[in-house]
Amino acid sequence: MIIFTIFIILSLLLGGLIFFLIGQFSFWYNYLILLLLFIASFIVIVGLYALLLLIFSSFLKNDNDVKKIPKFYSFIVKETATLLLIIMNVHIKFTGTEKLPLEHAVYVSNHVSGYDGMVVLKCIKDKPLSVITKIEYLNNPFTGKLFHQAGFIHIDRNDEFQAAKCLIKGINYLRNDEASVYICPEGTRNHNPETLLPYQGGAFKMAFKTKRPIVVLALKNTEKIKKNYVIKPTKVFLKVVKVYHYDDYKDIEIDDLAEQIRQETLEALREF
Repeated sequence: MIIFTIFIILSLLLGGLIFFLIGQFSFWYNYLILLLLFIASFIVIVGLYALLLLIFSSFLKNDNDVKKIPKFYSFIVKETATLLLIIMNVHIKFTGTEKLPLEHAVYVSNHVSGYDGMVVLKCIKDKPLSVITKIEYLNNPFTGKLFHQAGFIHIDRNDEFQAAKCLIKGINYLRNDEASVYICPEGTRNHNPETLLPYQGGAFKMAFKTKRPIVVLALKNTEKIKKNYVIKPTKVFLKVVKVYHYDDYKDIEIDDLAEQIRQETLEALREF
């Protein structure tokens, strides 16, 4: 929200300055020019920011092992996600926040679209968050390298050895109190809103290994963001369904826990 606020202020200043230099104050409808100048200034500033991200990312690496997440990169990623969601006219109703733990945790949710991570990043904004995402995003010229440096974990689902290394990386982030980790246990995007794909037990190994809380999230409507985009507002629902502390799940078999959390998430989705 900080970057968005700065861009709004800069757009007002730039648009106002151009309007003042034009000097068209004779009729009230001339002030529509001021509105158009503000919108144009905002578009230009956002475009320059995207260009700056592209140039900045080109100097970063994506083949190094990030053990300590720089706060600057984490800040930029969270703020950029917030900026994009605002531009795309996304309105998020986030409930159950009183349940959120103060310590780092494993965040799990259903997987609806490629925007899921952005929504969670925007809402869980008071702590570093490592998002486990597919390896294809690593090659994105604007954000791939930046996301890597911000602690994102890019997983190749077709390579079991690489996937295991990614889980170890998430475990180390949690164990070293470096970041929380967000993962979608379905493993792939689910296109059927009426049900959920099986929750994979491996997603919960990070919690068992580190004794960290498991925060169960339910997401709805992120698949509509791309369809509505800027023209039509999209109302997205994000709910903290339940928080499992270590004493709550330590005696439950991992596959049983995965199915239990899946059923709780499915029930929460039906209540939206």
